[in-house]
Amino acid sequence: MGKGLFTMKLEGDADLKKLFRSAPKKIINRIARVEIKDAVRPMQQDAKSQAPVDEGDLRKAIVVRAGRRSRRRISREVRVEAKKLKRTGDHPKRVAGLFQEEGTKHHKEQPFMRPAFRRHWKAAARKITRGIKAKLAQEAAKAHVKVR
Repeated sequence: MGKGLFTMKLEGDADLKKLFRSAPKKIINRIARVEIKDAVRPMQQDAKSQAPVDEGDLRKAIVVRAGRRSRRRISREVRVEAKKLKRTGDHPKRVAGLFQEEGTKHHKEQPFMRPAFRRHWKAAARKITRGIKAKLAQEAAKAHVKVR
């Protein structure tokens, strides 16, 4: 799993690749960020509804944030935001969600992120692909550029 993150990689859509090559980088980045964020919202809501409740701060801490960016990658993360958690005993706040998800030797696991990811990743991938295609086609129509 690595660092508690799940990765979804979209590959192989020839039409989308053509659109990405033909459109300006700024437009692609803007559209992709919005579409990805919209597509992972149901995943976030599902994780919030499945998160165990003690004081309720874990649910409030599940957020969608910008992930690391590079020339070839635009990402969003559904994650537990440590700033929104109360301190959990002697442990740093950032591991509280991981303790719930994976469990410890004293505490049984109570997964909430993995099931949400598994339930929503296919729909999110479809929504991202369709959304980016539609928005890039709209941008091309505005600029009077023919998109195939």
